[in-house]
Amino acid sequence: MKLTIFLLLGTAAALCGEPSRTPAKVLPGQRIIMIGDSVTKGKGFGNYEHPSPLNRLYDMAALLLQDNVSQPPPVVRITCGWEGLNADGTKIGATDSLETQMKYCVERGDLRPGDWLIYEDAGQVDIFIHPAPQRIEKGIYTSYRKALREMVLAAEPAVSRDHFVMMTMFDYGPACKWCQWDVPLDDGKHTGNDVFRDTAAEMGTRIIDMNASMDAAHAYTVSHGWGQIVYDKIHPNMYGNYVMVLAILNALGYNIANWNLSALENRFRHPAAGGDVAEVPGFTKDPTDAERIVLLAELRRIVLQTAKH
Repeated sequence: MKLTIFLLLGTAAALCGEPSRTPAKVLPGQRIIMIGDSVTKGKGFGNYEHPSPLNRLYDMAALLLQDNVSQPPPVVRITCGWEGLNADGTKIGATDSLETQMKYCVERGDLRPGDWLIYEDAGQVDIFIHPAPQRIEKGIYTSYRKALREMVLAAEPAVSRDHFVMMTMFDYGPACKWCQWDVPLDDGKHTGNDVFRDTAAEMGTRIIDMNASMDAAHAYTVSHGWGQIVYDKIHPNMYGNYVMVLAILNALGYNIANWNLSALENRFRHPAAGGDVAEVPGFTKDPTDAERIVLLAELRRIVLQTAKH
């Protein structure tokens, strides 16, 4: 299944009221909208059904913003699913490419002038047009670059290039070769992450090195004996969601270094202590409640440190 996330932030007229720092890029009255598939839908607990806000990027972001921003923007996930062709060629609906999906979102009014957009793809590098056509077997780098370029242009009626943010992607040994974002493509030179880096440079969009943040966080949890924050080699658990949310909000200028994490910390505790997390998917050792809170602080430090490089 193709995994995409779009994060959009509308504009307003005044600056955000965070104390003791330069205001964030996000303005009061702006909305944050996420569009995507598995990662956006929320599988931090290993399923889509868990009610905890830790299960979903948008709910976790909303929780952090409500506790730390004087005028927190609403954070909402909307659906703008692929509506192309089934594998047998039968038509599903209106969109069958990144460009036409973006046009569909703009025309439907889901994207409005001044929005910010953050695009994430954790699917197969050779199936960036989904569900049809099927795999791109040759010229993946060039074809994907073209598809992303057309998507950026399609968004411009609502989202300027300066507000369009891409990100690199992470993986940890999935069986599918083209789900590995740092593996050379069919040209033997470029990787899937190079597609995003090079397109962002060409089109003048922003980019978040999510791959670096997640790699550093993943290395920390593994080396300290806890386990993996990407429990099935692709999907983040609730700690992986936390790293992604922090990296995104930090890139948008929020002063996450000084943020109060108490509401989030309470959610990360065991149910017996009033929290939401009985066990952490991908972890082989269960941290105590105190260790879980320390881990949140350490992962925030890692995100901030990685973002400086």
